[in-house]
Amino acid sequence: MTPREGGIGLDIHVAATPVLCIVYVSSASRSFDERKLLPMLKSFRENNARANITGLLLYKGGNFMQAIEGPKERVHELFEKIRQDPRHTGVYKLLERPIIKREFSNFSMGFQNVDALPPDATEDVGNFLAEGLTADSFRENPGRAHKLLRMFAMNMR
Repeated sequence: MTPREGGIGLDIHVAATPVLCIVYVSSASRSFDERKLLPMLKSFRENNARANITGLLLYKGGNFMQAIEGPKERVHELFEKIRQDPRHTGVYKLLERPIIKREFSNFSMGFQNVDALPPDATEDVGNFLAEGLTADSFRENPGRAHKLLRMFAMNMR
């Protein structure tokens, strides 16, 4: 696996432990490039693996979209940490729901810098990305955000 894919492949099966998925968007409080993001991602992935959290992070035009999934309490703790993180502004939770099976189980934290992709790589998701990764773009239909994340995850395997 490459660093952008998530590094640690987790094959986690849900049994009796309730699993929760939160999808949110936020804006970066300062600009990031891959040179700045990749070292942070290494640390985030290690922490997520220890906490039994999986997910996928997209970055585009100064905005983030992320799905985090795992044990309910740990997902809530991580989301609260993200909300308090000064590197984020305008953190907006698009959806929160219990899930039966993880959809990002291959990624302790998959990552894709959408800005760095060639134009032909985003043809299938172009209409999802037309307005950017903002709350306004997905507020009325948060399921679109989850679908976008799943499409990226499928192409990263």
